[in-house]
Amino acid sequence: MAAADPQFRLVDAKAVLCHFLPRAAVAAGCVAMLKFRCLTLFQRRVVAVQCKYIIEGYTEDGRKFRPSDWIDRIASMMATYDHRRLVYSDLLHPELYDGQKCLIIDDRLKDENPGMYDYVMNFVKSNRLRMSHVCDIDQAKLGK
Repeated sequence: MAAADPQFRLVDAKAVLCHFLPRAAVAAGCVAMLKFRCLTLFQRRVVAVQCKYIIEGYTEDGRKFRPSDWIDRIASMMATYDHRRLVYSDLLHPELYDGQKCLIIDDRLKDENPGMYDYVMNFVKSNRLRMSHVCDIDQAKLGK
């Protein structure tokens, strides 16, 4: 994969083939006929994994980080205004995660705005904030 690509995960070729073929064709044994044409394409099929950094408002030793509005301050650096309302970027935004306000950073920020990515990562490191890198975020924990 190219260095600029997001993280990828290989998909099982047989599962992909069975997903895209009608059940009747699979049952009739058409998979063997399609193997030469399609299976090589599906073997190399990759699916992008949505990964994000979740930065909590607590330090590594468990103290609440002050000032309490630091998440909004950093997220507003990439926000825009639309009809007199602040609109946060999808790449860097505040969000409730598992009941607490966190700063969510999409992995794509590293490629699309490396300066902002470095700034936020240096801020996290210098203030020793809790940060986790997760792929496949539990959507049930967001917004609560």
